[in-house]
Amino acid sequence: MSNLLTPPKALNPLWVIFAFFSFSEVVLGVAVFNTVGAIQLALVYFVIAFPVFIATIFFLIIWFRPQHLYAPKDFSSDESFLRSMAAARSERLSRFAEEFEVELHQRLVSPQLVNRLSSAKDGGLNNVQNLVIV
Repeated sequence: MSNLLTPPKALNPLWVIFAFFSFSEVVLGVAVFNTVGAIQLALVYFVIAFPVFIATIFFLIIWFRPQHLYAPKDFSSDESFLRSMAAARSERLSRFAEEFEVELHQRLVSPQLVNRLSSAKDGGLNNVQNLVIV
């Protein structure tokens, strides 16, 4: 007996994506053959565009968050799963901290802020409302 039709032991997100995508394509394929006219044309375009959309989303997930495509059972032990998730989390946090620091530095040395601060300094405390940073 073949194991091709049995689901994998670990029900990971890849299997869920595959099941959803396969089911929707089969249903839409049947619908295309049972309709006529403009509806059939719209369904054909959708059946062509939907896999491209799913593939784009899938590759974006692979690029930015590959750890989300694996179930804990895909790893050899719980410790390796936790180490992997912790490493991914710390990488995201450090990248966010770097981006935040760069953005904050750019805002603090921007010419607009310097002009607002210098005009408030010249005008005293009455011009404090001019310091609002947009």
